[in-house]
Amino acid sequence: MPDVSIAVSIRNNYSRSMKQMASDTKAFDKDIEMLVRDIKDLNQSEVEIKTRLSKAKEELREAQKGLDDTAEAAERLEKAQLNVNFLTEELRDISKAGKQARKDLVDLDTQVSKSRNSGSLDGKSEGIISRLGNAGALQMAGDLFGQVAGTYVSSAYGAQAGTMFGSVLSGAGSGAAIGTMIGGPGIGTAVGAGVGALAGAVSGATTIYSEQDDAFKSYVQGQVEEQLNQREETRERGSSIAAKREIDQLSFTTMFNKNAELAERYLGDVRNMANDTPFEYDDLVSLSKTLKAYGFEVGHMIPTLTKIGDAGATLGMGVEDMNAIATALGRMYVGGSATREDLDILSDRAINSVQYLADAYGVEYSEMLEKISKGEVEGKQAVEIILMGMQEDYSGGMELQGQTFEGLTSSLEDAYAEMENAQGEAFNNTLKPGLEKQLEFLNGETGEKMQEMYAQMGTLQADLKNMQEQMYRDIVNGMFTGDIAAGMDEEIVTQVQAMHDRYTEAMATLDSADATTEEQIAARAELGALMGEAQALAESEYYNSEAVTILTDANVTMASNIAAGAGNAYQNAGYALGQQLTQGIQSALSKYQPSVNIPSASTYVTGPTATASTGRASTYLTGGPAAFGIDRVPYDDYPALLHEGERVLTANQARQADAAGAGGVTIHVHGMTVREDADITRIAGELLSELKIAMAARKS
Repeated sequence: MPDVSIAVSIRNNYSRSMKQMASDTKAFDKDIEMLVRDIKDLNQSEVEIKTRLSKAKEELREAQKGLDDTAEAAERLEKAQLNVNFLTEELRDISKAGKQARKDLVDLDTQVSKSRNSGSLDGKSEGIISRLGNAGALQMAGDLFGQVAGTYVSSAYGAQAGTMFGSVLSGAGSGAAIGTMIGGPGIGTAVGAGVGALAGAVSGATTIYSEQDDAFKSYVQGQVEEQLNQREETRERGSSIAAKREIDQLSFTTMFNKNAELAERYLGDVRNMANDTPFEYDDLVSLSKTLKAYGFEVGHMIPTLTKIGDAGATLGMGVEDMNAIATALGRMYVGGSATREDLDILSDRAINSVQYLADAYGVEYSEMLEKISKGEVEGKQAVEIILMGMQEDYSGGMELQGQTFEGLTSSLEDAYAEMENAQGEAFNNTLKPGLEKQLEFLNGETGEKMQEMYAQMGTLQADLKNMQEQMYRDIVNGMFTGDIAAGMDEEIVTQVQAMHDRYTEAMATLDSADATTEEQIAARAELGALMGEAQALAESEYYNSEAVTILTDANVTMASNIAAGAGNAYQNAGYALGQQLTQGIQSALSKYQPSVNIPSASTYVTGPTATASTGRASTYLTGGPAAFGIDRVPYDDYPALLHEGERVLTANQARQADAAGAGGVTIHVHGMTVREDADITRIAGELLSELKIAMAARKS
């Protein structure tokens, strides 16, 4: 349990603070001074913003005058307009804050006047006010104790212990306030504090349990959603992989002279190679297409890929480099003779192909270059020599790289791809018959009728759009000319005629040479308002039209019929799962009885050594309503699961422990000074109070 002297020290410090606060009779005056100072600052800010706004408007006018077709002029005008808008908004906020501050000043002055005129209260009323003040002070003290003590205990024992300890102290303060109001200082305060402390303990335990329950539900919901999302993502990736491999099967069937069986067997070898090497399946397929395009025989393609892959793995090549090597070898394979251009592609990637040829021909490097330049080196033979040299120098390169982190990661990705492909292939093959039937359905007689229905739906949407735009045109034309379109609603006609009169008056003002600047501004503002009203009036006429009413009735009927036929479908559409995800720890306990520790008030009031000091077993029981530790076993043969290091007392030992009081509780009192005999009584009373609290805490 945390040091009891903490609470004593906090209470004493707070008592001194309360006395100082009570003696401060100028609080209202200080508030008035602060409000007056704020109002002055707001007035000063308002003047400054008005000055900046005037300057910004001047810059806007200059930008408007200098507007031309250049982007710089347009950008300058845009910035000037944004600056004016920003300062206008800021001025509006400052003015609003100033008005509120002045209103607050008037309200506060009224409160001060009422407070200073309240001295005529009789003694009874003053007693009530005094008790109210004492109760408020106690409640404030309890809240302060709860915050400070909660912070300390959280630091020492964790957030849950801090929440419980702070709630107990805060509840004690609130209870003391209520007790003081009902029974007066002394007994009323003490009784209220005790009841409040108990309520605070219950509140703290409830808060902690609620936090754990929310965390539990959040964890379960996260796990369920993750599994569902992962399932859907795996299916989508697998379907995509399977579809891609189906296309590969068709491509290689075509390349292998329509031999589907040979293509399937070869792609199986490619998949095995991808699983055993650091290279991806798709990369090996791309290399295979390159080799086949240059005439390599099917039986030579996998060995050639192996040699290229070993060289690429050893020399740290990427797929593009290996594809370039395959292209160079393929051109020499079908080109008749080896060329410097193709050999340079290999040399640029650290494969000494010219030296391989020189060694095979038994000539010097320079002489070999001369033979190559003269076209004396046959292409297929050169490719075989180079591949043999690559095998001697780089054999096993893929296997070695496959043991690196990057290689193992690549192989693991291939393994996952194979697993996802299995799911995707089954999904695609099962779905294909359905897709075929759906195509047959849409391409048949039913599909033709559906096309006709969709065409009618499109016609309806276009008709409504045309009608809405026509209504807008009729209203705007009526506003300008006074001519009313046929069929317009009488109420709309009245509004359009009024808008025409306002439009005519505004234009007359703008055309008048005698109109003042303010009148012209008002006329232009009126024109802008009329355009907005015309748009809104057209919207109203559209939604009040018979056509929209018919459409709305049809939609309402559709919704009603859907609801009538839904039955319990909403449960399978998400409601049932959503309800399950709202169930917390207690639901899981009742169904599966896992070892989940729900905190009780005593877990945190007594501190982290509760089990060791009280001898109470913090067991997770399999039966009974108090499934996480109890003070008294309710009946013989009560089932319990005990853990190493816990302790169980006999009934006699439990009674002795209860009668022993607050044994084992250490109370430290620092800085105590006894000035008179009354101090001894007061200190003894405080110690007794703290001992009772400690004893109650250890029993709980």
